[in-house]
Amino acid sequence: MPIRTEVSVEFDGNIYEYGIAFEIPEGFREPRVKDEKLTFDGVVVYSRVESQVDLVATLTSFLVDWHVVAIPIFQI
Repeated sequence: MPIRTEVSVEFDGNIYEYGIAFEIPEGFREPRVKDEKLTFDGVVVYSRVESQVDLVATLTSFLVDWHVVAIPIFQI
């Protein structure tokens, strides 16, 4: 069963929401990122499912190691 954490922050009248879920699949020794998402005022900035990260504004997709959280990669 995944472990999910979500946070919502209001800053300068804008709402930032971030959520991430971790899981330990059968046969794995370490947790991996199951999914991750950042929104700004309800608009998705990026979303991720396992290793696939999608940047919505630029229509860009790339892969990130399952064991790495993606949010520190971006300077938003």
